[in-house]
Amino acid sequence: MTDMTPQQVLLKGADAIEQHGHIKNDYGTPDTGFCAMGALRHVVAGDVPLVSMPEDDRRLYRQARDLLGRSLGYDGFTHERIVKFNDAPERTADEVIAAMRKAAEL
Repeated sequence: MTDMTPQQVLLKGADAIEQHGHIKNDYGTPDTGFCAMGALRHVVAGDVPLVSMPEDDRRLYRQARDLLGRSLGYDGFTHERIVKFNDAPERTADEVIAAMRKAAEL
């Protein structure tokens, strides 16, 4: 388990997209770039699938995801809404990075 806060996960996730690139319709890897959710997962647990993460890591991932969702104006279950935000045809890497950094300020 990591000792990071959800805010730190969001900032490191934004850094991962800056460093490796932004993709849509897939979580991604360091070789392909990341979507917003993939960047959060990568920061928390590398390439480990969500279902295989230890519970503490899953909780941290969910907390970071929920902060991002709230920052985007979503309440409740946010995964699908963040995916739609990330994968929108007009969405740019800069917009995703900015959203993650803004969410870290919450």
